[in-house]
Amino acid sequence: MPLNVLLVDNRQDIIDEFKSANWGENYSIHVINSQAMALNFLADQSIDLVFIANQLDGADGVEIIQEIKKQSNGNNPLFIILSDESDYRIRVQQMTEHIDEFIRVPFHSKELVLKTNILVSELQSAPKRSLKSVASFSGKLSEMSLLDLLQSLELGEKSGIIYLQHDLQHGKVYLQKGLVCEAELSEKSGKDAFMSMAIWSEGAFVVEFTSAETVKKVEETTKELISQGRELLNEWNDLKKNFSDFEILFEVEEELDRNLLDANSQVLLPLVEEGKKLKEILIVSPLGEVETLQSIKNMVDKGIIREAINNGVQKTEQSPDDQPDKKSDANSNYGSQIMDNFVERIVNKNKSAEDMN
Repeated sequence: MPLNVLLVDNRQDIIDEFKSANWGENYSIHVINSQAMALNFLADQSIDLVFIANQLDGADGVEIIQEIKKQSNGNNPLFIILSDESDYRIRVQQMTEHIDEFIRVPFHSKELVLKTNILVSELQSAPKRSLKSVASFSGKLSEMSLLDLLQSLELGEKSGIIYLQHDLQHGKVYLQKGLVCEAELSEKSGKDAFMSMAIWSEGAFVVEFTSAETVKKVEETTKELISQGRELLNEWNDLKKNFSDFEILFEVEEELDRNLLDANSQVLLPLVEEGKKLKEILIVSPLGEVETLQSIKNMVDKGIIREAINNGVQKTEQSPDDQPDKKSDANSNYGSQIMDNFVERIVNKNKSAEDMN
């Protein structure tokens, strides 16, 4: 028997995207555009999931949820807020107000169905569960950076784990009542790992609200980390302007006197000679990202290395006017797929751990 899903929203673009989703035969979709109509509908119908706007008819979405709960007559649906709130502090507050999931608007229909399937799986495994605060919150780093996210979580004294993804890198930040206790990224940990992730402007994050049982290893306060992170980010953004992109390759000056190289150049030169792209050098370099990028710039300025001819890529005969759009679409689809997989993997991993317990 299909599950009953109700959308309570008066934004036509949201309604259209919601209806265009590939729900399949497992769901029966209902759409209502006012609070009064929703309350009347729910008085007569049994609903399994309620998607609701963060603002509707002058009322806050959370307030509407509380009113629905009063009139639920024993019905206990899952509640998902669809929020277009631009202030990230308010968004973080919304996602902790006794809701089951939070989806940022505008959303992609695939993301909507993915998160719904995960919630339904939880509902079917625990049909008598009581309403609880949202267990996880996900988004894009391009919309909310680690530093912005952390600032809100610190103000709310939230505990949990922030999972982060950037290209093929994955990291974690552990929080206890808004304080950063530990950070992990590949072989890095503590402040070094945190600062590496603080400069990420692309990728995805998932916040799991839980008791982060870990020993505090980061000495700085969250405010200090945010302040230092913003300084580092500004320096990083200034350095980035010197490079067309991070896919470029370099080649070494043929008549180079290696005895005159400084310590950083001696560390980075073998990575250049291995044919690594700039983005790969930044990942494997034992130096910090900002220090690595500054050293690469210095090496270019001194003529130690130069951008490789054609960057090792053969030009095609395709129209240059058509190429950017195709590349943009491919990158967009690839990035969207990476984020979907990342969110699904983290949420499913955490759900599996709960089931085992």
